[in-house]
Amino acid sequence: MYFSKVTPNPALNATSIAPVIAVHAYSVHKLLWDLFQGEQKRDFLFREELADEQMAEKTPVKGLPVFYVVSRRPPASNVLFQTETKAYAPHLASGDILNFRIRANPTVTRAGKRHDLIMDSQYQFLRRLCDGLNLTEETVLRTRADYKRAVLSANPDQLRCCLSEQVNDTAQEGLQHDRTAGIREVLDTALSINADIAVQRWFEKAGQRLGFELINVQDSFSVSRYEKHVLPEKGASAEYRSVDVAGELQVSDPTLFVSQCLYAGMGRAKAFGCGLMLVKR
Repeated sequence: MYFSKVTPNPALNATSIAPVIAVHAYSVHKLLWDLFQGEQKRDFLFREELADEQMAEKTPVKGLPVFYVVSRRPPASNVLFQTETKAYAPHLASGDILNFRIRANPTVTRAGKRHDLIMDSQYQFLRRLCDGLNLTEETVLRTRADYKRAVLSANPDQLRCCLSEQVNDTAQEGLQHDRTAGIREVLDTALSINADIAVQRWFEKAGQRLGFELINVQDSFSVSRYEKHVLPEKGASAEYRSVDVAGELQVSDPTLFVSQCLYAGMGRAKAFGCGLMLVKR
């Protein structure tokens, strides 16, 4: 396997290259696919980031995308991109501790239909609140927005009490900081914490299949940059959501972890830049 850093060709003018990449914002994988001439099926993972301060100040690609790619064969440079590639064969042992970061597309399946994990976790949380506040029989509730409106219509003191009953100890600590906040802000905080916990549990479950387990969760695990991405080329309603996750893990099965996680990627939407786990000791 190979690990590559792909950047816009510095021989090109940054001002002129930016629109080319921006036009393909939702099909970057097609641009990267051009680096693997002859491939009929995508067999690479990638992650998109912005050129940051670690790059030289006068580098013309500063502020433009930088792509990290894991692939079975090295990508070639072309008129648009240049590549820096090295062999990628991590030597790991059971018990090794690694810091990681990943852009993931966590999902959950209910009744045979796949749902975004974070939206689903908030929907289920709001439903439980409505049940606890005895609101489910008073109005027709179908969507996440319906449930949220119903919850916010409840008596604020009763809602605060119900929130305390529904959240776990970790969420309780987070809610303590919102004692003086309005009830909408308190609810939004609870929903955010609940979503973070759902992502954590998703990772823990995935780790059982992929040869790792999360450690030092309270201090190191973080969830950020939750984003919705539309895919106009695939249809008017085509979309997916991604979230950036970072933390610390311990390898439990080195062979499984390398082959099924680092090489094959984690979760869905891999063709659109999700699933590549970056690790370091």
